[in-house]
Amino acid sequence: MDVSLSSSLIDTNLEISTATSMLSSWIIQRAKTKWLHHGEDDLKFLYAKIWSRLGRSKSVVNLFSCNPNTAREEVIHSIIVYFQKLFNPPPPCNNMDLFPIGSAVPNYYAGLLTAPILNDEIKAAVFKGSSNSSPGPDGFNYHFYKTGWNIIGPLVCKAIKSFFF
Repeated sequence: MDVSLSSSLIDTNLEISTATSMLSSWIIQRAKTKWLHHGEDDLKFLYAKIWSRLGRSKSVVNLFSCNPNTAREEVIHSIIVYFQKLFNPPPPCNNMDLFPIGSAVPNYYAGLLTAPILNDEIKAAVFKGSSNSSPGPDGFNYHFYKTGWNIIGPLVCKAIKSFFF
């Protein structure tokens, strides 16, 4: 690779890194002003988004700016190999003699494990949750489920029971 081209590539990567840093700083400042205006309603979610964006954008720039002499294909290949090793572990051991044989579950507990789940148990679990908790993956917290239980309770129970039957 040409020396001037390599130098230009490094400078461009540094400019991208600086611009990304400035954008992240601006987003954080904007978030702080919104927090002063709106309070702590969804601050945890907002900062999680900011930090995920910050980390995501910098990692690729850092890979190429820290290794200017490494070919792009080589970096991509090393990333692929890393994740293949991470997500494709070696097959498990098939020798069952290595696992100790435990005692059986008593009939009383076996009955509890196989008993149907009651709507009252589901409702009790929902109402035990803190109304001020952060939202779950569906975007709703316990306060939503508690206040709308008369409407959505039967649907929630049906959805939960679908996992077990």
